[in-house]
Amino acid sequence: MYYFFNFHSNRKKAVRAAAIKKWPGNSLPNFKKSPESLKELVSLVEDLAEDCSYAPVGFHKDKIRQHILDVLNERRRSIRNGHDYTKVDKTNLARHSLVWAISPTITFHLLHA
Repeated sequence: MYYFFNFHSNRKKAVRAAAIKKWPGNSLPNFKKSPESLKELVSLVEDLAEDCSYAPVGFHKDKIRQHILDVLNERRRSIRNGHDYTKVDKTNLARHSLVWAISPTITFHLLHA
């Protein structure tokens, strides 16, 4: 059971990453008002369906599309609450600087792997 959950979770993470890569920053598309954005969404779903579909849990095109919409809606909610996706994420900077302080050699290999 854990294997199925982990496999499904990794595919959902890939869909989330693709959605964020497609629409970064604070200006998110409104699919109801823009036919061009809707075409981009359909295109992204088609591209991801080959690699991210997972039949045992029913994660097909319609679920991939819904997950993308959920990710973008969550980002919209965060923007309304004051989060700025154009700023540098200080959490990741602190994490990277901590690793660098521990061992510059390990950090070099991690960054250039």
